[in-house]
Amino acid sequence: MQFVNRNLNERTENRTGVKIGDYGTGGRVYHNTVRVERGSEGWRFGAGGNCGCGVVLVLALGLLVGSEYHLAGTLSMLSVVAGETVFLNDTLAHPSLDGSIVGVAAYGPKVELPAGDSGHTGALRDDFFGYTFIGPNGAAVQAKRVPEYCQWQEIRHVHRNKVGQEPDYCTSTGAEGCNVNCGGRSVNSCGGTNQNGQACCRVQRGADIYEESISFTYHKGWRAGRINSLLFDNPVAYNNPSRDPAPSWSGTVPSPVHLGTTSSPSSSPPPPPPQPGLWVRFVSWIRSILQMLGLVSKGPGGSAGESVECGPSHACEELKTDAHNVEKALEPWRRIMLGPSIGAGLSGGALDSGFGEYDHQYFYSRVAENGRLMNVGKVGAAYLLDGVVDINTIAKGTGLESLLGRAGLDWITKGTCNAGDVRVHLEHRDLPTSLTVVAEQRGDGYLIPHAYPNGRVAFLARSGILTLEAFVQAESTDASSTAFWVRCLAVVLAMAGFYTGGVGSPEVNAAASGWSIFLFTFRGLAVVCAACTVLWAYVYGLEDGVPPLLLAGGAFLASNMAATTSAPAQKEKSL
Repeated sequence: MQFVNRNLNERTENRTGVKIGDYGTGGRVYHNTVRVERGSEGWRFGAGGNCGCGVVLVLALGLLVGSEYHLAGTLSMLSVVAGETVFLNDTLAHPSLDGSIVGVAAYGPKVELPAGDSGHTGALRDDFFGYTFIGPNGAAVQAKRVPEYCQWQEIRHVHRNKVGQEPDYCTSTGAEGCNVNCGGRSVNSCGGTNQNGQACCRVQRGADIYEESISFTYHKGWRAGRINSLLFDNPVAYNNPSRDPAPSWSGTVPSPVHLGTTSSPSSSPPPPPPQPGLWVRFVSWIRSILQMLGLVSKGPGGSAGESVECGPSHACEELKTDAHNVEKALEPWRRIMLGPSIGAGLSGGALDSGFGEYDHQYFYSRVAENGRLMNVGKVGAAYLLDGVVDINTIAKGTGLESLLGRAGLDWITKGTCNAGDVRVHLEHRDLPTSLTVVAEQRGDGYLIPHAYPNGRVAFLARSGILTLEAFVQAESTDASSTAFWVRCLAVVLAMAGFYTGGVGSPEVNAAASGWSIFLFTFRGLAVVCAACTVLWAYVYGLEDGVPPLLLAGGAFLASNMAATTSAPAQKEKSL
């Protein structure tokens, strides 16, 4: 990047950079002169016109339609779950329910290891570090190896100092019906209107002129990924060796998961189902009014099927499923704490890669030390090519770092690590103490994802003991929350679309009156609510289309009020 920066900027100022510990500065400062255009009423995003406005609105509405149809599919699937699920009072596979949707809430799910597996060969294992993921609660369901790399990171600093301003000039407003040469007029004579009273010309403030300086600093630390130092402005002084002796790895246990038992280990009752939110209660109230007026039907009410017991003459299989099916119900990722004897299980490959050092969290692989002659060459190259004095390498080559180390102060020149060092920690996810699942029962006792009439194929699982009603409501709440944030994003995009299309228009030029932000907000909200009205009325029913219709009407009236309020201020300015 040094060659590119020298050619992109007008002037390069060489200076002496310093590299010490975990910090450093670059050996050059680049200077340039930049012009910054300003609108007559302040900073502007840019004039996208009707085309830009249309593109952003289409993006917002496309995102909204996709989210709403996904939500409708989820709610349709959950209605089938609520009406057709047979909720069991045990964890046995009943032959009469093969191919049916069953639900079960169980305590103590476990990963089923092969019988007599004293070496835990069915559990997850990282052979490189010789660690088997077995904890107090049994075998882990998921595990991963997470490497971290000691790397230099470049930080670009841009400083601007205003040194002047170009003169103001007269320019056209773009209003129709104007036959005025605005560019030939002076600032004092800039004016004129068309037949509709719209201003034809306006005074455009001249561009600000800035002196820009660009410099670079560097910081060394543990990073989640490797950084290509060849793209640095000072690649020699701040070199990142591309070592990766233990790449990232993840896995899911191949053994099945047994659901456990429906008997509670304690006498505490299950938690009550969550209460419906304000929006759900509001829609239900509107639905009840429309039902009283006879505008919508009540619809069929679904209920869970009765639980079925295995007969005394038939021994039923215990319910189980593949581990990846219950991924959403697993506990959060937790870091493995390493014991003092962990080093005894390290493989030969790990030892050859330098992983002989470890603490309670990490395995460390240190970069190889350079010889004295190599250190001299490294210091010389860093100064001659990058203009950086490498105090780190100088202290190491002269023995100063060793002297500081005896006093516990070697961190001053060494820092937290050497570029190229690698450290690795292990993480795992366990099964929860209890979980509730809804899935299709197979003949061999396996629970598998069910294919629903709307085309969805899903295996539903949540941690905790839930009734069927509480389970459906929790799934519905999660789906609705995601859709809510997508609607908020659609409003923001629609607002940005109106701003993009309105730059230069009277509404935008009325920004000084303080009403433009409300104008675009209400317009965006009106468009999104109008789209939701059509979608919800079509997908869910008329009663669900009423709330967004009311919001759309209110937002439309508010936008008109904001435009009307800003009009007098704009007319005054044009005169």
